[in-house]
Amino acid sequence: MPVRRRPLVPLALAIAVCGGLAGCGGSEGGYACSGDSACTVTGEGPIEIQLDQLGTEVALSDLTADAVRVRINADERTVRRGQTVRLRGFLVTATTTGTDRAEVRLER
Repeated sequence: MPVRRRPLVPLALAIAVCGGLAGCGGSEGGYACSGDSACTVTGEGPIEIQLDQLGTEVALSDLTADAVRVRINADERTVRRGQTVRLRGFLVTATTTGTDRAEVRLER
């Protein structure tokens, strides 16, 4: 009886799509917004969140004891704990950093 092989395209697509997304990779996180000008994003590991209130997508990655990599839409930058930087029109402050958790505040 011949062995039937299934294409690996669906598996490869699932890996590519879920590679860094919170819902797929098991990282937990969330956000809280005050109005439409400020949000705080928290991630327990790498996370990607759509912030409809601010009309943008935010990703946290490369968590270390004193910094976190923040991506807003296509622009990204490493932000040290306590540091505030301007990124894509937002003031971004890393309020908490650690190898397993990060919290970042975004303000217009």
